[in-house]
Amino acid sequence: MGYEIFSYGSYHFTPKHILIFLIALAVTRVLSGILRVLVIRYERRNKLDKGSAMAAYQLSKYLLYILSIILTLDFMGINITILIASSAALFVGIGLGLQATFNDIICGVILLFERTIKVNDVLNINNEIGKVKKIGLRTSIIETREGFKVIVPNSKFVTSEVINYTHNKNIARFDIVVHVSYDVSIDLVRTLLRQSASEQESVLKNPAPFVTIWDFNERGIQFKLWFFIEDVFNVSIIRSDIRYNLWKKFTQNQISFSLPQRDIILSYKTNEDSNQARPHDF
Repeated sequence: MGYEIFSYGSYHFTPKHILIFLIALAVTRVLSGILRVLVIRYERRNKLDKGSAMAAYQLSKYLLYILSIILTLDFMGINITILIASSAALFVGIGLGLQATFNDIICGVILLFERTIKVNDVLNINNEIGKVKKIGLRTSIIETREGFKVIVPNSKFVTSEVINYTHNKNIARFDIVVHVSYDVSIDLVRTLLRQSASEQESVLKNPAPFVTIWDFNERGIQFKLWFFIEDVFNVSIIRSDIRYNLWKKFTQNQISFSLPQRDIILSYKTNEDSNQARPHDF
């Protein structure tokens, strides 16, 4: 164990130091696992938010690893102050090369403290809906509705516009746009729209779905069906079920969806008119 692997100045690196490092790593991992169990038990006992508990665990785990590294290096006889001072130029170069990485880490700390985005939140990033599965120090994992895992840098959540459907509550409102012709009964259309949404199990009864006339345009009367759901992650499937039900009801009541209408006026000239309109040749 005292065999010298290499030396740097007065410091001699031996297999004993490797063993100390491995033991410290193993102990830290065990302590991290115990800390996770304690946090989960405390969360369940006090019925806390899961995202808050995981955020507290992540911060505690990072602090635990930092403390473990410092204590291990000190136990191995390495002076941290001298090491940092002698490697100042190296750290400057590393900092310049890893600006984006450090930016992501700082943004990760901001997310864990501010909690604007939490685990199991449903987000809309660049028109892609996904559920937050994990918030790390540098990156976060988002699961899309197709089941893919997307690794997103934390800086994207802080510097870009992100829609959080479940930030304050789990209920969100969505709409479906329908165009019908001007010769149909608006009362019948409104009733059918409400029924199409109310008959879906995923649509909440309170608040109840409601219908508004949104516009009058070249396609006819534009209705909007508004409904509230809790399962925001599967909103596309719920919308499809409502449209499927609405199509059947419109077909049974002989109501058709209107299409854009244009008045096209065609005019033509005879050969005689064309000759008269032709300019003189010079």
